[in-house]
Order: sequence, then C-alpha cells, then structure tokens
Amino acid sequence: MNKQKFNNYIAIPIIISLLYIIYFYVAIKFIIECNMLISINNITINNIGTKFIGDFFVMLLVPLILAVIYRKRLIEFKLHFVHTYLQYVLIAIMMTLFLLHGDFTIRGYYKLFFYLVVVGFGEEFIFRGYVYNELLRHNKFLAVIVSGFFWGILHAILPDYWLEMV
Repeated sequence: MNKQKFNNYIAIPIIISLLYIIYFYVAIKFIIECNMLISINNITINNIGTKFIGDFFVMLLVPLILAVIYRKRLIEFKLHFVHTYLQYVLIAIMMTLFLLHGDFTIRGYYKLFFYLVVVGFGEEFIFRGYVYNELLRHNKFLAVIVSGFFWGILHAILPDYWLEMV
C-alpha cells in the first residue's frame, strides 16, 4: 500500500470524527436555541415524540448514515450479534435494575431505551465501531488514542450544555 493511500485510511476516520463532533455541537445548540430540549426527567406522553426526534437527529443520524455507506463492511465494525452468555447476563442485570428502580412510567421506559439504544448505539458505533476499527487495521495505538480522544471531546462539551440549561 502506498503512503498516500495509507494516509487517506487514517485521515478519513479522523475527519469523520471531527465532523461528527461539530455536528453534535451544532445540533444540540440548535435544539437548545429553539427551546426544544426536553430533559429526560420531564418526558411525558405528550412530548415523547419531540424528545425522540431530537435524540435521533443528535445521536443516531450520523451512525445510521455511516451504516448505510459501509453496509457491506458492518461486520468489521463489530455490528453483528453473536450470542454469548455474557450478553444475556448483562441484559438480565439491566432488566433487574430497571425493575428494582420501579419507574414504570413513560419516562422510565424512555430512560431504558435512551441509555441502551440511543446513547449506546450512537457512541459505540461511531467511536468504537467505526473510528477504532478503521484505524486498528493500521495501528492499534493510534486507534485507541484517536477514538478515545474524540469520545472524550464529545463528553467534554456536554457540561457546557447542562450549564446553559440551568
């Protein structure tokens, strides 16, 4: 593989990470400025659709676009379900915690969905699935550092939003 092609394979995941962080920031800023931000603790049957649409556009749109673009390589991004007992144990633990928490309102169900599907799929697919596995093909150290760095940046900008909401 020539050096130019190698540099492209490294540059593309980094550029996509940067674009995703910028998109994430702009999308949340837009939602806040349009007064459409709904706290997960304030979900009702009347606003759950608005909450889901906002969550979809912020957390799931970019991963779904990447999934369509790379649909023939999804197994490389670890986006396939392999039955293991550990997965069933973790699901059982999550369901037990959900039942013990006792919030069987629409808010409680949405919290379960939000943390397991929206946040879990969005972050895992972008940073661990796409960025990490694309870079892992060339350099494991670089894959760990870059995917962790961008994941950290995404979480570093979140407190700024929570301060704006207060």
